[in-house]
Amino acid sequence: MLEERENGSVNPVITDFGKASFASNAKPAVAVAISKREEYQKRYPHIAPESVCGTGRQSFKSNIFSFGRIALAVLDLLPTATARSTKMAKSALNEDPEQHTSLNELLTVL
Repeated sequence: MLEERENGSVNPVITDFGKASFASNAKPAVAVAISKREEYQKRYPHIAPESVCGTGRQSFKSNIFSFGRIALAVLDLLPTATARSTKMAKSALNEDPEQHTSLNELLTVL
């Protein structure tokens, strides 16, 4: 998530996490060196663990992780956020990509 300042105003901008590649041609993950992973994950918390560890490819599931990270950050700022929506956003952040919530489930509560 970036902030674009234009004419003194701040506008949130969500970037393309998949870097505009087709899921069928997703790039293989390149593992970040073990000694650098913690630092990398702190700097880029929206990148799915399977991408950082080199155990998975860019996929819909890694994009759901990224979307869940942004949704949780926004929900944390909203006084009207419900426990259900926060729980659903957190379920997108599961370490196991097979356990990520679906996009439809996530959007239903947001």
